Amino acid sequence: MEFQDLRLFVSVVDKGGFTRAAEQEDLPTSTLSLQILEEVDSTRSALKQKQDKPSRRLRVYAPTGFTRVHFQEIITTFAESYPEITLELFTTDGGHNVVDTRVDVMIHIEESQDSSYIYAPAGPA
Repeated sequence: MEFQDLRLFVSVVDKGGFTRAAEQEDLPTSTLSLQILEEVDSTRSALKQKQDKPSRRLRVYAPTGFTRVHFQEIITTFAESYPEITLELFTTDGGHNVVDTRVDVMIHIEESQDSSYIYAPAGPA
C-alpha cells in the first residue's frame, strides 16, 4: 500500500465515508472508493497467501534420543508440507542452556522446573 493510498484510507475513516472524504480530497467518489477497495483486496489477498503458506524460521530443541526415534520420519514430511519454513533443530543430551539458544519450541522429557516456560503435555505422562 502506497503512502497516498494509506492517507486516503485514513481520510475515509476520519470523515466517516467515501463521499465526504472524496469532497475533502477533491476526487470523484468513485475514484476514491475504487482506489481504496483495490488496495484492501490486494492487502487481504497478500495476508491470505501468507496465512496459507507459513514461512520463516522455526527453531526446535529436543533431546538427542527423542529426535532419533521420533523425528527421522516427520522431518521430511514437515519439509515437504511447509517448504517456506526453515527448520533449525537443536539436540542435546542435557546440560544445555535452552534460554541462550532462543528456541521457538522445546520438547522436554521431564516436567520443567522453570515456571517461566509456557508448556503443555504432548502425550501421556
